[in-house]
Amino acid sequence: MNIDALLQKAAEHQGQIKAHTVAYKAVINKIAEAHAAGLLADYYEIDNDKQINYQGWQFNRKTKTTKVWDAEAKQMIEKVEYTANRMGLYSEKQTEYWECRQQKK
Repeated sequence: MNIDALLQKAAEHQGQIKAHTVAYKAVINKIAEAHAAGLLADYYEIDNDKQINYQGWQFNRKTKTTKVWDAEAKQMIEKVEYTANRMGLYSEKQTEYWECRQQKK
């Protein structure tokens, strides 16, 4: 087993993934712009205007709802976290994994 080759291959693949992820997000943003401009109507599934099937790939328009706390709630949450930390009312869980990141120059 050639460790140098494994590390080199992992670094190459990670660089490719990063580049493709940036490009993918840019393309998805263009699709969102096309949706906003009404250009996707011919591509939607007949019974589902949030789904496009294209050459074996399925594109879905998703909706994500998140809670946005107001200032008073944020203060309350911070106070509870601070108190719980001081009282030791938590446990720690460690997960071990490998990652590959490009070093800063």
